[in-house]
Amino acid sequence: MIALGAAALSVLIFLLLRPATPPHQPTATPSLPATVSSSAPATEPAAITPDADVAKTKPMPGTEPESSPDAFPGIEELNSPATSIRDDLILLSNVFASWQTLFPQEGNPWGDNRDITAALSGRNTRQVALIPPSHPAISSEGELRDRWGTPVLFHQLSGTAMELRSAGPDRVFYTADDTVLTP
Repeated sequence: MIALGAAALSVLIFLLLRPATPPHQPTATPSLPATVSSSAPATEPAAITPDADVAKTKPMPGTEPESSPDAFPGIEELNSPATSIRDDLILLSNVFASWQTLFPQEGNPWGDNRDITAALSGRNTRQVALIPPSHPAISSEGELRDRWGTPVLFHQLSGTAMELRSAGPDRVFYTADDTVLTP
């Protein structure tokens, strides 16, 4: 965790001290992860600590995403067999934190999954694609999907707080196997 924090700080310092990039090549800055929970049948999800041992899960079928100059560092790991759903939601939370750095006056992107995915994949005022539009986690319908192929549920808690939910392997929301990240 300390190493991740130090790396994030180094990248942030690098991005702040380098010359401004042209409008067609803005960059993102990473941030620290939020809290992840696994939902239980009760209304309150059970907490998963960052160092909890979470089983690795199968990725969505697809190829590796193409690299993009705007892409959030590590986004190619989204839905990867080398990571867990917990890692995926933390990565997406960090993408939202970078969005807020790039668009400080706008808050999080809003709308349904397609609207938010479109904004994160380059359809925004600065044409920044934090998630490459060709990423395998983006369906042909333009939805960001979890590793089981279910659209990620984005729940706007405030202008800058976004809860993320995966329906889990049963592909049904609000059941015991859901994984939830609440900032």
